[in-house]
Amino acid sequence: MASQANAQEQKETGAVYRTPTILWLKRGTDDLQFDYSTEQGYRSAAWLLRDIQAGRQGYPDWRLLQTLSWMQTWLAMYGHHVQFDALSGLRTEATNSRTEGAAQNSCHLPDSRGVFRAIDFRTRTIPSDYLGKLAALLQQGGVGFYQRNFVHLDTGSLIGKNGGQRIWHGY
Repeated sequence: MASQANAQEQKETGAVYRTPTILWLKRGTDDLQFDYSTEQGYRSAAWLLRDIQAGRQGYPDWRLLQTLSWMQTWLAMYGHHVQFDALSGLRTEATNSRTEGAAQNSCHLPDSRGVFRAIDFRTRTIPSDYLGKLAALLQQGGVGFYQRNFVHLDTGSLIGKNGGQRIWHGY
């Protein structure tokens, strides 16, 4: 019934509602805007979020990219056009073992198909506390708030051991 109402509204108003698929990411000196729904755009995301230490690329989870894009769209709607500075995406076992405080079963690790489900990121202008709260609203997985002014976002399990959403505060 709701889809019929949406179709009728689109007919009457001419409005078309699409999930945003544009991302603006920076990693080191690489600063790209791309549409991850295209093959070239998805490859750009995979390349930017690669394990730099190991020189290995994986496949970012689609929901992870959607969540980031939604967050950027939300911020832009309120006048904050910001790039996200990606600090970490894919991690190999070796890189993860050298990363201070990294969980053994980290969502940064690729699954058997090479898909990873986590990113650590920040912006220069939006406090990480606000970014983390925005990410938590989406309820797509875990959210970590870090004192070093970055946010961890993953599309792993939504529910933690305590029965609530997986949200934590780190150093």
